[in-house]
Amino acid sequence: MGHALEAALPGARELVLVVDGIDDAVCDEKSMFRRLVGAVTKGSNVRLITLGRAKFADAPGQSSMQITDGLVFDDIMTVVRSHFESGNEFGDMSEFEQESIVSQITEASAGSCLWAKLATKRLRRAVGLDAFRTAVETVTKTKPAITDFVHQNVHSASMMDEARHMLMWLATAEQPLSLRELATLTCVQVDKGTVSNAHVDVLATLKHVKGLVFMQHGLICIRHGLIRASLRELQAKGQLVLTVKDAHADLATRLLSYIKTVTPEQHEPSIHLLDDHDTSRLYRVLSEDYSSHQRRQQDQQARGPETHYHRCDGAVEQGCLLRSIAVLKDAV
Repeated sequence: MGHALEAALPGARELVLVVDGIDDAVCDEKSMFRRLVGAVTKGSNVRLITLGRAKFADAPGQSSMQITDGLVFDDIMTVVRSHFESGNEFGDMSEFEQESIVSQITEASAGSCLWAKLATKRLRRAVGLDAFRTAVETVTKTKPAITDFVHQNVHSASMMDEARHMLMWLATAEQPLSLRELATLTCVQVDKGTVSNAHVDVLATLKHVKGLVFMQHGLICIRHGLIRASLRELQAKGQLVLTVKDAHADLATRLLSYIKTVTPEQHEPSIHLLDDHDTSRLYRVLSEDYSSHQRRQQDQQARGPETHYHRCDGAVEQGCLLRSIAVLKDAV
């Protein structure tokens, strides 16, 4: 980014970079902030706005602001109001009652736009004015956690087991997955180590969890890091996919089963890319999931035995994983 900013044309218009969620970066927040500032200082006529949890000491040319509930109150009210459709019970109320409900939800959100969105989507499911008013009172008084909203969504009567599995894979993989990849994972028969030819309509499967995921450029993404954390928490407690005890093992087994099916011949480690784009991408998903999983284990077991991991990059990762397939051939 620093090189790109250095190449700005003379007289170019002011550029404003807004980076949200630097506290969610793989490195620590302070390191990410320093790297961004270092890159921006190489450019001219550039402003940087970062959003995170930590507050750093002001330096020349820098200033910080604490974002309070009062500053975002009107913004969250706008979001809540926009999420109520005119065709539901909310539209049948008087304008005064509508504004009162919007204010109650905004106050209960305590400055969390995500909480306000999830609460609004939950309330929209209420049928009848009395049920709607009761639901509003319950939500604004009990103030459920994000995990509670996610739990209720994934255990609604309209949810299919396939949708829960897809949510588990998305939360585990730590990266968006394409429609075809999710369909492929669903078709893997873990007990047999085979891949069926069944048609899987991913969008139809996930239509009841649109509040948790979205699609962009053909990839299904989890809407927020807190939703991902909630899905992981539910899975760890055995409340997401009851039949799976280890989400990482399930994802790795399905990926290896698919890869073994499409590449049945034995290979030595190679730097050449595979011709099959889907297979190549699934190799990357598997290697990155393994690496991130190992990193989290190291963080959680800082005092335990040291766990070494190696992250393969580029085409070399496929050669590394081909060896893994040979080692795990009997397991899958």
